Amino acid sequence: MSRIAGVDSVRVSLNEGLATVWLASENAVTIGQIREAIRSNGFTPKAATLRVVGRVVEDGGELALAFAASTPSLRLTDHASAPGLLEELRESLGATLSVEGAIQETRRGEATVPRIEVQKFARLRR
Repeated sequence: MSRIAGVDSVRVSLNEGLATVWLASENAVTIGQIREAIRSNGFTPKAATLRVVGRVVEDGGELALAFAASTPSLRLTDHASAPGLLEELRESLGATLSVEGAIQETRRGEATVPRIEVQKFARLRR
């Protein structure tokens, strides 16, 4: 994965079945690229936990986290462990936030907009 432009470093634990990926602050890496790299190394990707920084926007009537122009946004949804956060996020339209949550694995080749199930967030001062 370190061959993907924008990936700073990777730590893999075969015992835990876990890959931890650190990205450069300015990057255009997608979850799809990371999952494809995992597959190409002979492993099956599962759900991913992300901590990302972006701006809260409305995209097609849904809340999303927007990044640099070259990177697709992530749609925001409630996580079962933190219901109601989506309404709190709606009050932060236009703000830059750090968001932590889960992205579930989709079937290979399935064309969907990535959705992050928000577990927590924090407003950033900029």
